[in-house]
Amino acid sequence: MCEDAYRILRRHSNLLLTLLAMMLPSGLPELTCVGDLEYVRKTLAVEQTDEEDALNYFNAKFNEAYNGAWTTKIDWFAHWFRR
Repeated sequence: MCEDAYRILRRHSNLLLTLLAMMLPSGLPELTCVGDLEYVRKTLAVEQTDEEDALNYFNAKFNEAYNGAWTTKIDWFAHWFRR
């Protein structure tokens, strides 16, 4: 199910990124600069033309987060602390 959602988000990545770009002036703390859009672009592996490679990237990131990698914990802490 997660892979299906990832595929759908990738398929509509241009629309998603355009909508997020339009929200940059909204003042959301997680969406303040073009770098935040690049993070989404990287996460969706937009540059990957082979969907299988993109899914492998997604699964690696998913497993890293699920298994509690320290980088994921730091990322979540940073988001919590910025509130």
